[in-house]
Amino acid sequence: MIKMSKSDPKIKSFISLVDSNEVVIEKIKSALSDFNPEITFDPEKRPAISNLITLYGEFAGISTDQVVEDCSGLNTLSFKLRLASIINEHLEPIRGTYHQLLSDESTLWEVLENGGKRARQIVSKTLEDVKTIVGFRH
Repeated sequence: MIKMSKSDPKIKSFISLVDSNEVVIEKIKSALSDFNPEITFDPEKRPAISNLITLYGEFAGISTDQVVEDCSGLNTLSFKLRLASIINEHLEPIRGTYHQLLSDESTLWEVLENGGKRARQIVSKTLEDVKTIVGFRH
């Protein structure tokens, strides 16, 4: 089984915080599963669907047992669509903030400038400390 991972170079191997609803749905639909249509949690025998059940539980704030109970009777596709919906509910506020911040160019430049000033202050102090320690300053 291959888990979803942001370090995997394949774009479908992870869900970005700013992926659109449609992209999340497609990624979850194409997530690894098996040929058993039942929703059961068994990490040893059914690692792929168990991984999706774990994700569902984390996003829904419920146990894996509760996920299985809530989703009994669903086939794999229906389960995946429900999981994608729950993930999208959680990502929507993040996406909104992201797009709002991107649309305000002056605020972005202000944040960059302030961050740069702060970084220079920290680096300057650290460099002075290093110079003192190695004997370049008394």
